[in-house]
Amino acid sequence: MLDVDGAVDGLAALAGHRPMLGPGQISLLGLGPHTDFEAEVISDRELPVVDVQMAAADPRRSARAALAPLSACDGLAVHFDVDQVDFLRIAASPHRWRRAESCSASCSPTRACARSP
Repeated sequence: MLDVDGAVDGLAALAGHRPMLGPGQISLLGLGPHTDFEAEVISDRELPVVDVQMAAADPRRSARAALAPLSACDGLAVHFDVDQVDFLRIAASPHRWRRAESCSASCSPTRACARSP
């Protein structure tokens, strides 16, 4: 979608133009730890970011902040990284060591986006 170095040509050109998404068409909500490469793309493209701490602390405010740069968009598509959600977070779970957010915490900002006008 962003036509980064190494993108597969057939996928990068799927929409008939490259990149598929430009300024004002992407916003990152709940961004947690990321690679140096991802940080460089975010910086180079000046992508708006609402980090995971803010999203967890105030889902509605975070949703509004993430949606604001997208005000000119006609529609909204959401990519949700389910591999970052700990569906097994219960007191007796052997997976409590994972740093993933609980399903409830992860979904709160997404629900807030869906409710936003």
